[in-house]
Amino acid sequence: MKAKYIIIACIVFSFIWAPSFAQNLSITKPNTYAVIIGISKYKNEGIDKLQFAHKDAEAFANYLKSNAGGKVSDSNIVLLQNEKATYTAIYQALDWLLEVCKEGDLVYFFFSGHGDMENNTIYKLGFLISYNTPRNNYINNAVRIEDLKQLCQYLIRKKPRPKSSW
Repeated sequence: MKAKYIIIACIVFSFIWAPSFAQNLSITKPNTYAVIIGISKYKNEGIDKLQFAHKDAEAFANYLKSNAGGKVSDSNIVLLQNEKATYTAIYQALDWLLEVCKEGDLVYFFFSGHGDMENNTIYKLGFLISYNTPRNNYINNAVRIEDLKQLCQYLIRKKPRPKSSW
């Protein structure tokens, strides 16, 4: 796969579902959840190192835990840096979001690292490169931007996710 690397400084997706009302019509306080990924060094030496991507992720996690960031609990944050940000770990974190999020919750997805687009098919799919993604082999080894889009659609529409969507 011949592709040009694109450095993605930060991608942040957030959304809020409409507030849910309990039977007594009181508004329930939403929870905040975050999947935060920062990859500065990659397993494959053919992928350029970055200097501060893992630090960007750490800084964002610390912000969310602060008063200014909403005092988000550690248990509501998945922080994956460098060698912990594998393809499998990232998709497990996305599945975790689907399990824990409820109507009214706030969700952040933060990624700092490399991204790329494959050029071998007519689809020109975009990918976020995980720690263990092989160079030029993204289809089954990198996080598809399309999967992130589908995750947001499932959460926003509250549709139950099929058991084997990915």
